[in-house]
Amino acid sequence: MHNGRETIAHAIHSALGQTHSNVEVIVVDDASTDSTWEELSAQRDSRLRLIRHPRNLGEGASRNTAVAAATGTWIAMLDADDTWDGRRLEKLLSLDRDGGEGVVLADNILHCYGTGGNLKPWRRQWDGSDIRFTDGIALLNTTDYLGLKVLLLKPLIRRRLLLETGIVHSNRVFGADTEFLIRVLKSGCRLLITDEPLYFYRKAPGSMSDNPRRATLMREMFEELLRELPFSAAEAGAIRRRIGQLRLEERYMPFLRDLRSRQWLPAAVRVCRDPWLLGEFLRRLPESLRYRMHVALHGGKAT
Repeated sequence: MHNGRETIAHAIHSALGQTHSNVEVIVVDDASTDSTWEELSAQRDSRLRLIRHPRNLGEGASRNTAVAAATGTWIAMLDADDTWDGRRLEKLLSLDRDGGEGVVLADNILHCYGTGGNLKPWRRQWDGSDIRFTDGIALLNTTDYLGLKVLLLKPLIRRRLLLETGIVHSNRVFGADTEFLIRVLKSGCRLLITDEPLYFYRKAPGSMSDNPRRATLMREMFEELLRELPFSAAEAGAIRRRIGQLRLEERYMPFLRDLRSRQWLPAAVRVCRDPWLLGEFLRRLPESLRYRMHVALHGGKAT
């Protein structure tokens, strides 16, 4: 976390308040410049461990610091502005019925937005059209994961796997989580996912997920992975299709930025040069309107 004064207490309480209470909660303050450290220091629980970076090292380095300090069997990541359902760890750990070493445990994501100090649910990440759940459970290999429309996941991973493989988070500005999970899957793991949304993900204006360069950064990450890892033909094909989708996103984002900043003339010029942009805008419009109306009705702030 970095400058998370307004949300960090909620995140910590959601982790310490799990029905599976045998946890250690490690918080890495990546050299915050607000009163985050004072907020952290006020927390009282023997299961809570606080680490402070003397200088800002980035999200990936902070996650690596936390993993290196951990002693538990499983590693579960939680961002400073997100929260967990109180039953999350208990429910996910119950999926690992046979104690298999080759699984990563994950859940559906509930996308939310802030309304004051609270999170208001917007929608589930997967509605059943993207992942085929059987009795609420799905088992995915690397190709299946790469073919998903949205790759956001916050999995539970055995700490021993990370120690044995040496897999760590890179310090990419965007896409480090996805890169990390792909490397874990390529080590021989599969994803065991429950349809129940137990991770509450905050859509925050100005966050990295709202970064206008996110498509470019993700494309570059995938291109580097293609050059580095020995993907199967099916896996490489899924990655190339995603790169193609990201190139379309790169084509669309400048037009969207013009619209958001009310630069009507530049936006019109872009459409004249590339009529595809208007069709893509109309395709996305209904979902965007539903989201913004939902946010407005509940007093939130849209990304």
